[in-house]
Parts: sequence; structure tokens; C-alpha cells
Amino acid sequence: MIVHLSEAPFSDTFISEFVDLVQRVFGDEADKEWLDSLKWRLEEMPDVTVFLAEKESLLIGFKVGYAATDRRYYSWLGGIDPNFRKQGVAKKLMTQQHEWLCNSRFQIIETHVAQKNKAMIQLNLDSGLAITGMFMKKNEPNFIMQKSC
Repeated sequence: MIVHLSEAPFSDTFISEFVDLVQRVFGDEADKEWLDSLKWRLEEMPDVTVFLAEKESLLIGFKVGYAATDRRYYSWLGGIDPNFRKQGVAKKLMTQQHEWLCNSRFQIIETHVAQKNKAMIQLNLDSGLAITGMFMKKNEPNFIMQKSC
């Protein structure tokens, strides 16, 4: 498995291939409105980065984020192709993202995760993030998790 970093601005080809991966990862949840929002963030948010995992020329996972402030980075979205889950891909992507961020200008890594997503909460805790707050999103509790570099 190879992990590589892509930074904005992204080509139309990159966005198309990335959207294909997102659709494999999220299935029916990745409706047109949600995918349009994803494309908008890729094109408009500051300092967008996409870490991609590739195996035998097939994109199998990703970790996306962007600058929330000059020193705080929002690790927004990640996912692994269902055929490659439980193989350490998510951990590898998160490790690469955090190493890159901690060698950049960013001092705080922040993410939000649904309270019901136990696997993602555990991966975040194992990666050094701590629960620092909570908010409601669509009547579902979500944790704010942060890590200092």
C-alpha cells in the first residue's frame, strides 16, 4: 500500500476519481447534494489536503482536511473502500496526515465524530486525540476531538 498527499488546487480528473472512491466508501449516503458539498469544500476551503491510500493502482482510502484557522487544522472526512477495511489503512492514513500536519504551521488537529461511531472514536483516541467538547448535529451527539502537535 502506498499513501500519497495531494494538495489543492485539484484537477477535474482528480476530483472525478476521488468522488468515485467516496461513492464506493459511503454508498447510498453519498447522494448528489452531499457530493456537491464535498466538491465545493475541495475547491473552496483553505489549504485542503487529501491523503490517498492506493493498492495496485486502485484508490482504496482517503483522509481529507483543511485549515480551520492559521494554526488549527480540521481533519474533516475519511473512509476506506469496504473491500479493504480492517487492514490498518485508516490508521496509516491518519498517521501520515498527523505527521505532515505536525511538521507544518499547524499546532492543533481537530476532528468531529458522531458519538455512535465507536471505531472512529477509538482510532482517534489511539492516535492521541482527546475529547474536548460535544455538539448536536441532526439530533445526534458528536464529539469534538483535538490533538496538539
